[in-house]
Amino acid sequence: MVTENLAQVQTLLGDKVGHSINMISLSVDPQHDHPAELKAFADNFGVKPGWTFLTGEPGEIDPLLHRLAGYTTDPLDHSTVVIIGNVETGVWTKAFGMAEPAAIARAVLALQSATN
Repeated sequence: MVTENLAQVQTLLGDKVGHSINMISLSVDPQHDHPAELKAFADNFGVKPGWTFLTGEPGEIDPLLHRLAGYTTDPLDHSTVVIIGNVETGVWTKAFGMAEPAAIARAVLALQSATN
């Protein structure tokens, strides 16, 4: 459900995704989520370029998930929080992944224009 919601966010952000905005989804089940499965999953939701689905070895992914407060021992019980960041300014925020797509898109655009 979150991916479907975020696909609507990607549509609202339009051609900025893949240029000034990038979307990244990180697997919470790297033992089972291999690139081919993630591609099929993304294709099922009509994900367009600019949104990358990442996986890897658990020893690489798990520490990142811990750091982002997204680690879980039960992949069905993962967080629905979306982390929104502006790497250039160092400004970060969070949003509920099931919030209205327009509200998430506004948060992304606001952070994109934020300055230090």
